[in-house]
Amino acid sequence: MALMALVMMPVMATAAKFVVGDTLWVNKEWQRIKGEEARNEAAYFGVISEIDTTENVATIQFFEPQSQRLVATHHRVASGKGKGGLKGEQFRFYENGNVEAKAVFTLVRKERSKNKVQDRLVSETLFYEDGTMKEELSLSYDTVEGREHRSYARKCYYPDGALQYEEISGDKKLKTIYYKPDGKVDKRPKEKIAPYEEWPEFPGGKDAVIEFLNDNIKYPEIARKNGIEGRVIVQFIVAEDGTIENVEVARSGGDPSLDREAVRVIKKMPKWTPGKKRGKAVRLKYTVPVNFRLH
Repeated sequence: MALMALVMMPVMATAAKFVVGDTLWVNKEWQRIKGEEARNEAAYFGVISEIDTTENVATIQFFEPQSQRLVATHHRVASGKGKGGLKGEQFRFYENGNVEAKAVFTLVRKERSKNKVQDRLVSETLFYEDGTMKEELSLSYDTVEGREHRSYARKCYYPDGALQYEEISGDKKLKTIYYKPDGKVDKRPKEKIAPYEEWPEFPGGKDAVIEFLNDNIKYPEIARKNGIEGRVIVQFIVAEDGTIENVEVARSGGDPSLDREAVRVIKKMPKWTPGKKRGKAVRLKYTVPVNFRLH
């Protein structure tokens, strides 16, 4: 799994400081585990080896509990707002000690909030075990009409260093180009490379989502009596197995009864086809608008 997919949901919400020598226990998604069973449940343990007080960044080395092998090095915000957020270069290592992946994160203020910050991937490089480059990925972000839009460019290489594949995403379009080892464009590649990112999908697609909402929404009686209409923006996580988790209202429809009904219906949805990164199912956040209109 690529580094970004592993670290996409770090622990954020505390103002306490990291201290050199502290030990952290995390699961395979790099989420921190606390409590008496943390040692037994953790996939890796991390030791804070250094804190840069100028940048307020802690260096954490993560090891396998059994073999004590170094598997990753993270740089995270050491204290205050955004504590635990990834900042700067992050590394993952092969068993032979060579770098498997390097990702660079920056910290930004969370959308629609002046008091919260979040980490954001800006570039990632993957390597073959011998140290030659396997893939380059760069991401850029723009805010249009108050909403953030992301685009990216990705290049994959043959083991000998020749360019094999290009993928460019922007304006909701995806362009891919394959190359032969001699550098010529390959219009019929024998082996396809999984796209960097594939979004979750409701069974049957977007039209089926609308049909599901129309069939299952029960217009709140109090809103109907008062002639209240609105549009509720609901966000949720589609888990690796397609189940819906962490359903919440991102933007109210103007009345609590509409918000509650929108959340109820989303929670009732069947399993989705999960989103993927580089062909592997991952947890991804998704947004669905739920419209309430009186006829």
